[in-house]
Amino acid sequence: MALNPLKICWLEYLYKNKVFDGKKSILDLGPQDLTTKKDFIKKIVSYRFEPNELENILSKIYNSNGSIKENFQSFFYSLWELEEYYSLDYNDLRADYKYDLNKLHNFDVSFDIITNFGTAEHIFNIGIFFENLHNLLKPNGIALNVTPCYGDINHGFWNIHPNVYSQLIKTNKYYQHSFIYLDNYVGKNALLNETLDNYDFENIKIDLGSKETNWSDMQYLGKFREKVYKIFTENIKNENSLKYFNNPERGIFDYIFTAFEKTVNTKFTPPAIYNRYYIIG
Repeated sequence: MALNPLKICWLEYLYKNKVFDGKKSILDLGPQDLTTKKDFIKKIVSYRFEPNELENILSKIYNSNGSIKENFQSFFYSLWELEEYYSLDYNDLRADYKYDLNKLHNFDVSFDIITNFGTAEHIFNIGIFFENLHNLLKPNGIALNVTPCYGDINHGFWNIHPNVYSQLIKTNKYYQHSFIYLDNYVGKNALLNETLDNYDFENIKIDLGSKETNWSDMQYLGKFREKVYKIFTENIKNENSLKYFNNPERGIFDYIFTAFEKTVNTKFTPPAIYNRYYIIG
């Protein structure tokens, strides 16, 4: 579970869109590691900071040789004004809370922001995971999810389809802040690490549909599959993207980025069987 360039660009994108306004506490479901160069973060956020202020924060994240400091996470998230940092994990000794997310818990804590940055796919009882996530969110709390969707074979137990999130949002009356299908996840991260460019989350190849259109594009299953397959195949054959891999064996795969807000403080509702809503065409 790593804080890579795409996640950093997405955090900045959400921050600029005021998704974090009024939020202070953040819970990592699994303490995160950092795989991004100092210069990358500096370039992405520097417009918001005085140089000395930013350098002071970065000095608490990176050692002078560029390596990552232990317990950097709270300083990292403070770049987006999330000042109260906690983590939860069953095995990681760095975690503030020890819970097995395969099991349903009655938590006595809740948080403004919760990150699911590569955790859900490793939980066998994934429905229970999302119920625990729901219960850990404060009213108007926001879940940030970055999870594998297509092609990431044997990474954890699950690849999580976009319809999982669309139905979680629908059945639990979550407010959808961001819902993005991102192709060639590893290739894009490798490229950003080389170029230090920001990623444009407004200009994406595969449109899942907005909260206004209620995912209308995904209702045409055949066309949606055709578009995903076409782009996936193009990425596999694209030598310009493959050359940025340090390890080509990592392969090509696609991820989902979604941010949703708990607007109603009610009991979690699991999505029902809904394939009947899809139009094959």
